[in-house]
Amino acid sequence: MVVEVIGSQLELEEVEPFFVEELLWGTKSIPKTYGYLGFVPKEGFYLKMVCEEDEPLRTYENVLDPVYRDSAMEAFFQFEHENGGRRITPYLNFEVNAVIYDQDTTEELEKAFLKDIGQSKEITRELYAQRSLIVRVKEQVSRLLSPLL
Repeated sequence: MVVEVIGSQLELEEVEPFFVEELLWGTKSIPKTYGYLGFVPKEGFYLKMVCEEDEPLRTYENVLDPVYRDSAMEAFFQFEHENGGRRITPYLNFEVNAVIYDQDTTEELEKAFLKDIGQSKEITRELYAQRSLIVRVKEQVSRLLSPLL
């Protein structure tokens, strides 16, 4: 899959959609599930995921509940590039498993999201390259253990 560079988030649905076809955790079949992924320079990635499911399953509500048993969408995007002869494979993980129809709740969540974005920090190549040794060691250990988790 090639991530297209777009001029703004408004162009997102003009890119070629990707389709979710890999089923995990014993899933036998899924409704039509697809999405759009684009990159806007100096802003970042934009993603829209769509699942055409008439009656989504939504039974789990608490922290640490096995929400993967409900109707959920998850997409991993891994990007490979060379950095001084070393292969670096960062990835993005997007998960969606909430269905909310209440207008007040969606407005409250949107405000919380925008607050989080306001408190976020862009990680540039330069900043990423300046990670401490302990952070790099933790990343490598986590990478080794991730197949077991």
